Amino acid sequence: MTRLDDTALDAALLGAAMCAADAALAVVRDMRPDDFERPQDRAVFEAMRQLAASDIGIDLVTVYERLRQGGLLGRVGGILALSALAEAVTTTAYTPGHIRLARERRAVRAMTRAAASVTERAAKGVRDVGEFVTASQAAVARAASELDAEDADRSDFAAQVDGFAEAVFDETKQKLPTVRTGLRPLDDMIGGIDREVLTLIAGRPGMGKSSMCLAFAVAALQRGDRVAWFALEERRSDIIRRMIAFTTGVPSNRIKARAWRTDEDLRAVSGALNLMRTFPLTLVCRPRIGSHDVSDECAAVRAAHGQVDLVIVDHTTLLRERGTFASTHARVTQSVQNLAALAKEEHAAVVAAYQLNREVEGREDRRPRLSDLRESGSPEEQARLVLMLFNPGYYDRDSPDPDWSTCHVNIAKNNDGPTGEVAIPFVRECTRFHNAEHRGETWVR
Repeated sequence: MTRLDDTALDAALLGAAMCAADAALAVVRDMRPDDFERPQDRAVFEAMRQLAASDIGIDLVTVYERLRQGGLLGRVGGILALSALAEAVTTTAYTPGHIRLARERRAVRAMTRAAASVTERAAKGVRDVGEFVTASQAAVARAASELDAEDADRSDFAAQVDGFAEAVFDETKQKLPTVRTGLRPLDDMIGGIDREVLTLIAGRPGMGKSSMCLAFAVAALQRGDRVAWFALEERRSDIIRRMIAFTTGVPSNRIKARAWRTDEDLRAVSGALNLMRTFPLTLVCRPRIGSHDVSDECAAVRAAHGQVDLVIVDHTTLLRERGTFASTHARVTQSVQNLAALAKEEHAAVVAAYQLNREVEGREDRRPRLSDLRESGSPEEQARLVLMLFNPGYYDRDSPDPDWSTCHVNIAKNNDGPTGEVAIPFVRECTRFHNAEHRGETWVR
């Protein structure tokens, strides 16, 4: 890659950001306004940051409109100058390298300023040599830290240990190192879902994957955790109705038909709606999105509202990825790898529903196994926790009580604790799990 001069480098970064969502995310995340040499380039970058904070996609049209609304269009050279930035970019493949060059330039500038400051102080005369040396070393160290934030993250392991201890032992801290599922039998086994890792909820259709995602989301939202939920199949109205049914116990079909049996039902639904209005939830219901869209949306939420605590993707096998893949397995594997990376980038717990193929039902007991995931690619390699769901009541059409069933949750993989199975009662018409024992049976084995 040919090294660009400062102006050309800035133009390449801004042009790439207007051409591709992943490039825009990287530029907005990693660059600063004072990284850009010219005032007009800084104005364009600021417009991009405002768009990202407002959850608006970045492209030529949106940047133009934001600058026009702010009265800055003339300052940047008008639509012709913006078009020239976008049209000059033929590929965004070099954007990570360009960002690295910009960081190096940032470090050189900082080091130059530090050297000038030291030289100026020395020219004025040094009374206390020890203090002069200490201050000079500190200035140089601050300049060196500009090169790469990741290096700074790795440089102070003791501080990271202290932060972990504080999160574990300081009960005054609001953010826990794990996100609780809200299902006591499961939390007793796994201790909650770890941040920065991917959790897979796998099973055949009708086993309760979406309902378990709902349970996790409601538990997090009721604690005040911020949740980003990506639904690739369900409509927004369906999820809201299921959330009301889950929190109130009023069956979903009665909510849909507005068939209130008692005034208490109506009051419960009204109360649930009032509570849900306070939920820090971002709900994205779009069928044609990829893991890059999930990442972009989470970055926008973080910029606008703060850290995302829980990310839910329902479900992984429907994600569309960029590029060409030799097979569906390869595409799904790429999706899972990207979601695992997202968990680390956002310091969030990422939970993804994963639909197993129908070969599971050809088995006599119909219970899913970890090997079923391996036959779908290598998603279990990326996940640190794998929950496999089996609901025998789904197949029992002659059940004496069709409203109740038992969801058997097999903790098939757990890198940080025990494996095994828990059985949780499930009310189908309310898509609702119950924590308590039911009919004298113990639901933890």
